[in-house]
Amino acid sequence: MTSQLILAFVVIFSGSLVAALGALKYYDKRRKEQVRAVLKTISGEPLRPQTKILKDLPGEDLRPLERILHHFNLADRAEAAIRQAGLDWTLEKLLMAMGVGAVAAAFLGAVFLKTLSTFAAVLLMGSIGMALPYLFVLRKRSKRLAAFEEQLPDALDFLARSMRAGHAFTISLEMMSDEMPDPVGDGVPEAVQ
Repeated sequence: MTSQLILAFVVIFSGSLVAALGALKYYDKRRKEQVRAVLKTISGEPLRPQTKILKDLPGEDLRPLERILHHFNLADRAEAAIRQAGLDWTLEKLLMAMGVGAVAAAFLGAVFLKTLSTFAAVLLMGSIGMALPYLFVLRKRSKRLAAFEEQLPDALDFLARSMRAGHAFTISLEMMSDEMPDPVGDGVPEAVQ
């Protein structure tokens, strides 16, 4: 029983660690490519054309983990969900929370769930613990988007009245960001800049 518990911990911990490291590596590679493109633009080198006649097959030159991340677009989806939730988290923080949640929940499952086998309890609770931080982000995102939809008519009315009063569009957006509560007021300054 103890060996099963240790094996389950090792499997869940190593799985979450491999997933986190793979996602971080993909994220880092993507950022480096963006920086290289910006540096090429600044140096005056012509950029490669973005349009192609032939479509590249997805994941031709990628390793297996990168191919999975690229196929499901996991890093971009998680970053977008964090931004839309209005959280100041990074992708690394989310992945770390998912790993810690998996290990903590697996430990609790092994200690308290005696109706299942130890391995099944650890896997079940570890999976649930890993999903909880991402589910929290998705819940915050849906609440924030619902609040945005609720505030949007008022924001558009504010913009229309401000522009009818003779203010420029950018000034109207700045005034709206000062006057409107979050989430409409929070996201506007980024759009102006």
